[in-house]
Amino acid sequence: MESLNKRAPIFYGWWIVAAATVVLCSQGVMFYGFGILFPSILHEFGWSRALTSSIFSVHISANSLFILLMGYLIDRYSPRLLIGVGALFIGAGLILSSFTREIWHLYLFFGVIVGMGASSTYVPPLTVVTRWFEKKRGLALGITVTGIGIGGFLGSPFLNWLIQGFGWRVALPILGILTGTIVFIAAMVLLGHPREKGLNPYGTSSPRGVQGRHPSPLLRREAESWGENVASDWKLWDAVKTPAFTILFVMFFFAEVSLVGVMGHLFTHASESGLPKHVVSWAYSVIGIASLMGKVGIGALSDRIGRKAAFFLSFALKGTAFVLLLPAPNLYFLYVFAVLLGLSYGGWTPLFPAVLGDYFGLGAMGKIFSILTINFLLGGTCGPVLAGWIFDQRGSYFIAFAIFSGICYVAAALSLLLKEPDRNRRFRMGTS
Repeated sequence: MESLNKRAPIFYGWWIVAAATVVLCSQGVMFYGFGILFPSILHEFGWSRALTSSIFSVHISANSLFILLMGYLIDRYSPRLLIGVGALFIGAGLILSSFTREIWHLYLFFGVIVGMGASSTYVPPLTVVTRWFEKKRGLALGITVTGIGIGGFLGSPFLNWLIQGFGWRVALPILGILTGTIVFIAAMVLLGHPREKGLNPYGTSSPRGVQGRHPSPLLRREAESWGENVASDWKLWDAVKTPAFTILFVMFFFAEVSLVGVMGHLFTHASESGLPKHVVSWAYSVIGIASLMGKVGIGALSDRIGRKAAFFLSFALKGTAFVLLLPAPNLYFLYVFAVLLGLSYGGWTPLFPAVLGDYFGLGAMGKIFSILTINFLLGGTCGPVLAGWIFDQRGSYFIAFAIFSGICYVAAALSLLLKEPDRNRRFRMGTS
């Protein structure tokens, strides 16, 4: 039988990349969107900035906690099921958020329910894409995570337009229905593993006869055993004990603290400095566009120059971006900041799963990645509240942005210490 690889004009993994990109658009809509929503809630209810930004922290915390669960579930259940249910949660949570009267309503509806739904749109699609590619994995992941930037590019001005025209209580249900529907449809394209189509990951060879669409049970077992032996080099707890994982963990924490912290406050900071709201909302779109270039460009570049150099470049750009926010913002600095932040944020986003795949294999990829993304909880909780608290105390974001700049430069330095773990050491650990 002619193999499906030969009959298909396009390797199905690229359709997986396309669908996963659409799924990750919802991450961008939620992540970029809260900054647009922030001033409307702040002005209507009169809460402090630290308290109001804690809504975003609850959202990130719920997202992060359930991402841990998703890391285990994606190794057991279909991505269609996980992401499909998540899409329903996103839509329902945004609709319910429009009925808010007390802050606990937003904690529950936007924070917990939307956060739960959004958790299914990060680790599952990235894990699936990683499984489908051996070669060009950096490029595939880079394309996939452009979805976050695309979501921010389209969602930020659209949400601002809805809020300015109809109010935030009308805007959220519209956003929820559109986002939930699109994510649900995209999820139906995803397949958890190439062998579900009788294929192997892109760029790998296989035992003879295995690539057919309906291989014999004996050959299928041989293929699965071959794939699992390659992919299961590292077990979860062996991986997290390595110095490389520790460095990656700290880098991810610094990345999340600074990124989530500024995204929750940038819109309010710039608009209160005299810049028009529609101009500031487009700055979020510039971040999204620049992140597309960073994700694809630096993701592909990392396949050539190495992950370490790409990490250093990404974090150095990000530290420099925050320096531009230290003076009172003007239009020029705002948009240069947006470009640099987008490039850097886009750069390091695909590098973390790519490095995990390079260093630890694919057998426990979902579980290892989910442990790393505890920093969505830690950094996402600390960043917005820290920036809001500093403003409440000082009346300025200067100290917060200076801290964010400093830790990005520290992360750049840490990236130079990364070294692939010794696989023989892993074997000794596993058998001791």
